[in-house]
Amino acid sequence: MTEGLAKKRGHGSFLRISGEGKGPSAETARESAKAETARESAKAAAKAEKRRALSGAKYERSFDDDSDSLGIEEHIAQPKASTQASRRMPRGSRARSKSRLLLPLSLGLGAILVVAAIALLPGALVLRRVVVAGTTSLAPGDVIAASGIAPGRPLFSNDLALAVRNLEAWAPIARAKASYVLPDALRLEIVERKAVALALVEDGSTMIPVSIDSQGFAFAKARVVDAPDLPLLSGIRFDGWKPGMRLPTYLLPTVDSIASLGRADPTLLSLFSEIRVERTNWGEVELLLFPLHHAIPVRTGPKLDASLLRSIVLVLDALDKGGVAPKVGELDFRSGTIVFRSKEGSPG
Repeated sequence: MTEGLAKKRGHGSFLRISGEGKGPSAETARESAKAETARESAKAAAKAEKRRALSGAKYERSFDDDSDSLGIEEHIAQPKASTQASRRMPRGSRARSKSRLLLPLSLGLGAILVVAAIALLPGALVLRRVVVAGTTSLAPGDVIAASGIAPGRPLFSNDLALAVRNLEAWAPIARAKASYVLPDALRLEIVERKAVALALVEDGSTMIPVSIDSQGFAFAKARVVDAPDLPLLSGIRFDGWKPGMRLPTYLLPTVDSIASLGRADPTLLSLFSEIRVERTNWGEVELLLFPLHHAIPVRTGPKLDASLLRSIVLVLDALDKGGVAPKVGELDFRSGTIVFRSKEGSPG
């Protein structure tokens, strides 16, 4: 019966039940299971310990790598920043920076080449041309001759400062300037003296007119074309006149006022044919004007201006129209009050 139950429960296998082997077999199985469990736990613990060790090593390596990388970045941070800044710079700014650098470099190179040419090839630079500028009445050939410049000589052997002194020592020239024009020329620029009045000087047994400029220099014989348009200063005597002689200092304000009047209103000044210079017993300068279309001379102070001359012309016209002019010997405009002097010498 027991075997039949065993067969049914064991699905065809036999289960033997023995009273002798029951105790030891169960105990042994339990011990084996415990031992197996302990071995599995030990293996698991060992694996966990190994994983912890590996993960710790990896962490240390990654930390060291980060430290190394940080150190490298500190060394190269500045160059990278400048490189990025240069990349961010607009192309136009870079082009302007390059152009600003190229200009002084090219100028410096040009200067070096010029100096080298001057130092190494002085004989190759020969003066072949002299350019004269600023002449109105003087001939360019006369200007070159007065300067002392000699074409055909080495260019830089000509003394420019000496040439300027020679030109300014020539009476008809007020100012001069000289400069090199590479590779083979010199340029002479002059300012001629301009006549503002005439004066009579002795030339042997005759009197000739000479030109006087605004600074009082009697610099040359007057040209025929200038004579009709310029006032004649009389009452002046030059002893042994030579071109370049100057009027006395006390007459310079008079000449300067005549020059200003000639620039402002030359037609008004041309209404007077002669201006006589007189000095009083106290050394003061007076002018006696002789009108071109009236017979009455007019006395004034040392300076002339347009307003004064207009007043003189109006009074002279009024005297002519009133029929009084034949009785008047002189008009005096030296003070604010106009004084009429009769031909007999009594005040009018």
